[in-house]
Amino acid sequence: MVVDFLGQFGVPSIVSIEIYHKYLLPAGYWLLDLNWQVALPYVPQRYLDEMQGIVDGSNGVVDGDLLRRINMIPELTQAACTVLGAWGSSTADGGLYHLRALDWASDAPISEYPAVIIYDSTEEGSNTFANIGYVGLIGVLTAMSKKGISAGEKVYYDISDAGAKKTYKGEPWMWVLRDTVQFSNNLADVEERLNNANRTMMIHNGWGSLPDNSFRGADYSKNWVKFYDDHEWIADFNSAHP
Repeated sequence: MVVDFLGQFGVPSIVSIEIYHKYLLPAGYWLLDLNWQVALPYVPQRYLDEMQGIVDGSNGVVDGDLLRRINMIPELTQAACTVLGAWGSSTADGGLYHLRALDWASDAPISEYPAVIIYDSTEEGSNTFANIGYVGLIGVLTAMSKKGISAGEKVYYDISDAGAKKTYKGEPWMWVLRDTVQFSNNLADVEERLNNANRTMMIHNGWGSLPDNSFRGADYSKNWVKFYDDHEWIADFNSAHP
């Protein structure tokens, strides 16, 4: 991607590759490492243990620093996606349906490493769940528990000037989302966890709940979480969110 971009300005590919390895990659690592140091006081120990377990279990194949950096990338980028929930009178059978599309370029390098990982933890209060994402990412972009709690996410732009804020001092959002799927039994549990979390980025979220046969959206930011359903939409419709 760097080669293609710089090539538009006549930069030879060999020079582009040199720029990438000598300047851009180290700068990216520095930003990810800085984000990690700022977030570390808020990271649950169990996630540190899980990443260390992956490193130990790989018999030296997985580099711990690289794994940590991979798990920090979503804090810097969020994700451009689509989330839809339909239930009750909106569906033919009255059931709940949750659509979550990851609107990334199909040729992005990460697309080569998809994974569905089943967690069946013995942690107190934990529900078995499927994490639908990519190899190495222990947080949640998309997930569904055996209890029937599902989650999906997309980036949030404050187009309505609602005053949303972000910070890097908190628990990375992918791990907060994982907690809602792993430890919630209904939408009330999801809302309680989100309200009590040390939130960081600005993201939209959608949660489906089979126990409630319902769906909730949420605008999520450092300074608040605003929940809504089909009767309590909180943003004006416009060209960015038709």
